Amino acid sequence: MKNNINTIIFPLALGGMALGTTEFMVMGLLPLISSSLEISIPSAGYLISSYAIGVMVGAPLIVTQAKRIAPKKMLLLLTALIFIFNLCSAFSTNYVLMLTTRFFSGLPHGAFFGIASAVVSKMAPKDQKARSISLIFSGLTISNILMVPLSTYLSVQFNWQYSFFLVSFISLLTLILIFIFLPSVKLDDESRDVKLYSIFKSKKLWLLIIITTLGFSGLFAWISYIAPLMTNISGFFLSDISWIMAVAGVGMFFGNVLGGYVTDKLKPLKATFTLLSLSLLSLLSVFLFSDFQYVSVILTFLAGLFSMSVAGPLVIMMMQSEGTSPAMGAALVQTALNMANFLGAFIGGLVIKNDLNYNYPALAGALLAGFGLVFCGIYYRQYNNK
Repeated sequence: MKNNINTIIFPLALGGMALGTTEFMVMGLLPLISSSLEISIPSAGYLISSYAIGVMVGAPLIVTQAKRIAPKKMLLLLTALIFIFNLCSAFSTNYVLMLTTRFFSGLPHGAFFGIASAVVSKMAPKDQKARSISLIFSGLTISNILMVPLSTYLSVQFNWQYSFFLVSFISLLTLILIFIFLPSVKLDDESRDVKLYSIFKSKKLWLLIIITTLGFSGLFAWISYIAPLMTNISGFFLSDISWIMAVAGVGMFFGNVLGGYVTDKLKPLKATFTLLSLSLLSLLSVFLFSDFQYVSVILTFLAGLFSMSVAGPLVIMMMQSEGTSPAMGAALVQTALNMANFLGAFIGGLVIKNDLNYNYPALAGALLAGFGLVFCGIYYRQYNNK
């Protein structure tokens, strides 16, 4: 069973890596894309927002309409869409077309993770469900360690279009491996019979979305401005940022593993509270001690580790929540993550615009994580004994 589940997880994690690459690589390509398409860098920044909007729209809509299609066929279809729309982005010759293809590229993102998580949850041993699901999400963190730097290198050496060709190639490889290795599994009918309106009626589900959004907003408030933090506060050179980002990425990777392990050992809510508390402390430490250069590197690893570890228990809580299905729950985590991306970066930027130093976004992140803990307490009081 162990070999079987690992064989299933690998192509799904590879798909996650493709999605993580196409989501995050644009942040490093904005100057190149803006120059090529003859637009300003702020306008090019809307390509990031367009993708995030696609994720938020696509996750609930696609999952609710996918219940009549076998999971394997749906994953093949979603992977094909990832391949097609990233290829379209590579051939985009103007801003409007690029903006449109980025939106459509985001549509399958949440649904892919949602359905993939539901499949793995169905097939994994009971005591390894959280760890198995976290391995799918590890593709996101591996993309930050390996693929985003590679895409940046290809874009600088050749052209930014090569980055999208790279994502299309990974997507095509994922498509082939899913076709070969993923068995035709049937999800429970009752777990897939979820209506879109039931999501908006569930107070419990909204609390989980708020906890996820606030918890991960802390991560994005800090990491969105890590470059000026490390150069202006910690005293590193701009050329050091690539390996510092890799340190953060390695921390996030092991955070996924840690989150799955802790969730399998503890109840998901207890794991969420514990790991979110550690995330808060790590972000507060970044704020307080980043002027010590070597300490700041250790804190970069720890902040990535604990901030990302919260994903494990939150995915399980979402998947098990009443009023949704396992696939929808995991997809909604991706929606909340993109909301957190927007909120964290916005608040971090607001802090800097008010003439505070570059370590203050980490403090804002710690406060956001603190608000997430408050809502964890509300959730505990209302639902822990039910």
